[in-house]
Amino acid sequence: MEAVVSDRSDRSVSIANAVGNGALATVAALTLAITVLATVAGNGASTNDSRSIEPTQIWTHPN
Repeated sequence: MEAVVSDRSDRSVSIANAVGNGALATVAALTLAITVLATVAGNGASTNDSRSIEPTQIWTHPN
């Protein structure tokens, strides 16, 4: 019985570790993906904003 109990506890611990590592890896991957998407979206928005702002500044300053 003791061997079976210890075997079960070892299995449950290893399963818990595997699930925990999988969850951490998933969270890390999602965080990285969101960060990359937000960075790309931020760069796109900033470049589009600068393109939309610069012509108005070029046209308004000479006038």
